[in-house]
Amino acid sequence: MTIQYHEQLRIFAIQTQHSSYIFGINEREHLQHLYWGDPVSIEDSVPLLHLQSHSSFDAEVEGEVEEYSFWGGASYTEPSLKLRMSDGVRDLQVRYDCHEIIEQDGRQTLIITLKDQVYALETQLVYRVIPEFDLVERYANIVNKGQEDIVLESMQSAAWTLPYLQDYRLTHVTGKWSGEFQLRNTILTEGKRYLNRGEVSRTVMPTHGLPLMTVFQPKQVAEYGLGHWLGAVTGRLLQRRRHSHM
Repeated sequence: MTIQYHEQLRIFAIQTQHSSYIFGINEREHLQHLYWGDPVSIEDSVPLLHLQSHSSFDAEVEGEVEEYSFWGGASYTEPSLKLRMSDGVRDLQVRYDCHEIIEQDGRQTLIITLKDQVYALETQLVYRVIPEFDLVERYANIVNKGQEDIVLESMQSAAWTLPYLQDYRLTHVTGKWSGEFQLRNTILTEGKRYLNRGEVSRTVMPTHGLPLMTVFQPKQVAEYGLGHWLGAVTGRLLQRRRHSHM
């Protein structure tokens, strides 16, 4: 199977020909990233699924490796989703609810539903795998199940926790129309990097202006990313220990 779920261990694994992408449901009912790299089994990742902390000032270290993080609580990480409810509340208390593994467009697809504990809000995380090319496609659906309006202030398609590298490098292309293939290489340090396609005319094919990027360590396997959005596209890399958002 390409997508696996171990009921007792509560761990998901996405297996391709040459890689494993593994995450699980921790004690707080949050999705916690565990591993991304050469093929391993679910059982190999069991010791990684536990709450972590290193000081009273940064007590929720596992928040740095959440599959999709939300604004609220004592977390100091960049959230994947920030919104405002009709009553002005921004804090979210989101927990794992359920999941299903289906066939979608001929590809095995995992859909995980997360629900807020107070408001009628659902977040669906969608994973679709192309195993022969070692590719994992991710996106998120935010579903308002209530009657009141919700304002989306910031929403990311996914949060990727990159494999640990001693030296991260970012490669991307830039330029105007018909000249957008100028290669740029940057060393990634702590902080944020934005790759913004900007506004593109509705008459232009959206795929013509998507920000393509590669994160890698010299002489090592590269991690690729491609943003896809009908309007403006912003790819955001947040370097804080091991965490990356897009």
